[in-house]
Amino acid sequence: MLAQPRVLLLVLLAVAVLGPGPARAQYYGYGPGGIYGRQGGALYGSAQVMNAYGNVVVQQEQARVQREVANQAKIDTKRKAFDEAMYEKANTPAWVEEQEKVQANVIRRIMNQPTSTEVTTGKAQNTLLPYLRKLGDTGSAGPPVPLDPELLAKINVNTGGKGSIGPLRQGGRVDWPLLVRSPLQEKIDKLLPVVVQQAGAGKLDPKTYTQLTTSVAALQEEWRKKLHKEEIDGATYIEGKHFLDSLQESLTVLRQPGAARLLDGSLAARGRNVPELVYNMTANGLTFAPATPGDEAAYYALQNAMVACVQASQTESSFQTRLPPPVPQNR
Repeated sequence: MLAQPRVLLLVLLAVAVLGPGPARAQYYGYGPGGIYGRQGGALYGSAQVMNAYGNVVVQQEQARVQREVANQAKIDTKRKAFDEAMYEKANTPAWVEEQEKVQANVIRRIMNQPTSTEVTTGKAQNTLLPYLRKLGDTGSAGPPVPLDPELLAKINVNTGGKGSIGPLRQGGRVDWPLLVRSPLQEKIDKLLPVVVQQAGAGKLDPKTYTQLTTSVAALQEEWRKKLHKEEIDGATYIEGKHFLDSLQESLTVLRQPGAARLLDGSLAARGRNVPELVYNMTANGLTFAPATPGDEAAYYALQNAMVACVQASQTESSFQTRLPPPVPQNR
């Protein structure tokens, strides 16, 4: 009975000392080839290399696909940007169209709410002048709103230069404001017909002209000193200054080319009605000049007549936007 345990113990010791056999060790994978053995490890390494290479190829193809998607997105973005630019271009008014819109708004305001200064300086009438001419050229001049010849006789014009001959229309016989009259004014009053006659004949004497302009400047200074000495109030000063400034500008016109034609009436506001007035003004290159002090009422009457002509000529075919009815202007 004791022999059997001893034999078993010896067998176990022999196994422990000698270790497992080569075949048994390779069976369980504990040999020089690692866990898979020599052949298994080589095959496993080759498989890993091939797997890694395959992964790289797949990743490269995926990168190419993503790059193509990005390129298509860029093209799509460019196409959308181009379409947007073309849409904005097609729906954005051109500069000329914007200016036409601005001009239409200006005309609408001039017809309904012009300032007193715009009317009496001729700016309002000069705004409507080319507009009425355009209507006439397109056959939409409207009815012949009549004009009073006496009214037109008080309307000053110029040929593009500054000022007009307004105060000198009567051959240099000026209707002076009472408070402006003085010994110096009487001297000027005698020189005016002489200078106007010379300018009308095209023989303006420089010496006489200089004497006249110097006297007018001295009268302006004299008028200013009266204000400083409180001999006149502010309202009276402004009224007299306005007249003297108008006279000074009319003297400037006398030395300009075409002064003789302005003096003899060859270049003047004339016409039996508004369309005729517009045609004559534009055909001769004339524009409305500021009113002579005291003739402002004629400018308001002319403004109302021109507005009435524009209003009557309005049709759906000649206006994109129908203008509201005008407001009559009063002094």
